[in-house]
Amino acid sequence: MKKFLIPLLFFICISTYNFSQQIDAIINAKEVDRIERVLSSDDMQGRKAGTPGIEKAAQFIAREFKASGLQTMDNSGSYLQSFKLMRPKFISVKGALNDEELDPNNRQGGIKNR
Repeated sequence: MKKFLIPLLFFICISTYNFSQQIDAIINAKEVDRIERVLSSDDMQGRKAGTPGIEKAAQFIAREFKASGLQTMDNSGSYLQSFKLMRPKFISVKGALNDEELDPNNRQGGIKNR
């Protein structure tokens, strides 16, 4: 069994190296640096969802995708995906402690009408 194990491990190591991608041929460090600098610049205004900064970043990324020749999803012609951002709206709060109603205006949790 040991006679086959060492050559098998050697073969696996060699084949993994031969079939692995050469990362330097795929990723250009100067391009990565350029893209990171643009996206992290003050012009992007922090990129918070729902702000003009996120729109600038999305448009920049879409232009980069187009320039690199990527296909759009389902040939839609756009690299952007829309989504709805839902924000909860506080309406009211009600509670009781030891069968006594809590005062919703008292943030310390005080009991109402004492």
